[in-house]
Amino acid sequence: MDKAHINTARNLGKQHYFSFVVAGTCGFIVDAGVVTLLSKFWGVGLVLAKVVSFLLAVTVTWLINRRYTFKPKDDQSLVHEWIHYFLANSIGAIINNGLYIALIFSVALTKTCPALAVAVGSLGGMVFNYIASRWWVFKQ
Repeated sequence: MDKAHINTARNLGKQHYFSFVVAGTCGFIVDAGVVTLLSKFWGVGLVLAKVVSFLLAVTVTWLINRRYTFKPKDDQSLVHEWIHYFLANSIGAIINNGLYIALIFSVALTKTCPALAVAVGSLGGMVFNYIASRWWVFKQ
């Protein structure tokens, strides 16, 4: 492989990851906004509000990633693709929350500064979601 191909692959990887982060940011806005609207203004319980917001946020990030980040090449059905994406993001959420809980119970600093545990959990979940999306959901 020559330098031009290596540089092209690196730039594509950076572009993918940047688009993935933008999609995740949009998903966070949808997630937080829907939870807030449903719980504060419509009286929906926090757990149900989070279930609804997660489904909407996953759908928004799937649409953005499908259109701008990964642009799938095969003719996989949209429902099948969304289910794979939902499952990958569900595992990512488990990793995120698992890291958070593990750190809160094992690292004293995270008890006084829980944002550190949130950051580590978010990073772990995001890395898993990116890898799963790229190699399993959109098969690139």
